[in-house]
Amino acid sequence: MFFEFLQELIQKICQERNYSSWFTIGGSLGGFGALYHGILGQCNGMYIMTPQVDIRAMSESDLRKGYKDDVYSAMISSTDPKKDPSILKIARAQETLPPLFVIV
Repeated sequence: MFFEFLQELIQKICQERNYSSWFTIGGSLGGFGALYHGILGQCNGMYIMTPQVDIRAMSESDLRKGYKDDVYSAMISSTDPKKDPSILKIARAQETLPPLFVIV
């Protein structure tokens, strides 16, 4: 899958160039990609602008809780959950999550 190829490429470049920290940035569908690769690759921070994700599945109480795992819960799926990976599943599988900065 293309997502795995990009993740391998990111890791390879970071190793070859001896990067000790890296960040993701993206808007719209690129915001989904920045979330995916930032969480999976344990980057040092993610800057996301108007990400293309589905927040309709969140309850009103989840939205009121604010930042924490609830922000990641909002990133349940991209526009096509049948084709794209679940950000929520990826986030829950990680021990820690990178800092997230969302611009809406």
